[in-house]
Amino acid sequence: MAVLDAVKNVALPISRLSAEPAPFSILATGVRLTGTLETSGVLRVEGVVAGDLRALGGQVLVARGGVIEGDVETSLAVVEGEVRGGIVADELVELKAGGLVLGDITTHRITVEEGATLNGTLHMNGKRATENGKGEAG
Repeated sequence: MAVLDAVKNVALPISRLSAEPAPFSILATGVRLTGTLETSGVLRVEGVVAGDLRALGGQVLVARGGVIEGDVETSLAVVEGEVRGGIVADELVELKAGGLVLGDITTHRITVEEGATLNGTLHMNGKRATENGKGEAG
């Protein structure tokens, strides 16, 4: 679950609220990154990631116009742009209006706004997501 920081309007993992804020990075509009991207903090994608993205213990925010052409592994994913690959999220996936996922989603919880599109399979059943896409008791 995420909480918005009122000053920066940035989603912060609840587990990090008592300590320092999580590192926050932006892949800006017009930037294309090719390869695997890893972070332990919050990543906002406004440009294009051509490769897999791992934000273990962190968050991935795909802004409107942002594109990820690969798989995403994270604790929390918020999609307003496009993900052309699978998403494995330990906690939550939020598909916002206009968001598009072309791939499978494995997560513990999901919210889908009207106007969002998922072209893939959703794996849930009240189990925590794991790296290989299969649930484990949680």
